[in-house]
Amino acid sequence: MVGYRAVYLFIFYFGIKKKKYTELIELYKANGFSFPGLYAFFSLAGFFGCFPMALYFKRLLAANSVRMDDGGNIPLAAYRFIKSQPTALTGWVHKLYYLWLSSMLFFVLAAICAALVSFSPG
Repeated sequence: MVGYRAVYLFIFYFGIKKKKYTELIELYKANGFSFPGLYAFFSLAGFFGCFPMALYFKRLLAANSVRMDDGGNIPLAAYRFIKSQPTALTGWVHKLYYLWLSSMLFFVLAAICAALVSFSPG
């Protein structure tokens, strides 16, 4: 039950932050930046792409290297742009990222426990 509740909490949180999620992606694109590889697809996938996009923006906020398709790095201007955005617009990134990780951890643990219980003798 905890696993499902954690997933529902994640879905609920994304629903609350969807406007800021969409706004940040549109603002990023409007300033001339593009997403590398699969991130371009994930940016269009809404809820189903929100975890990879949170990871992408988290890496930019932390100034961690993100590779482009050609093997080069994301331009430094993209890092500066994301860091210059107000916390009101980017504050959801870390929370969504860690909420997804914890919800998946609880979900997997619940699935393992259910499998152990169903396969245990007696």
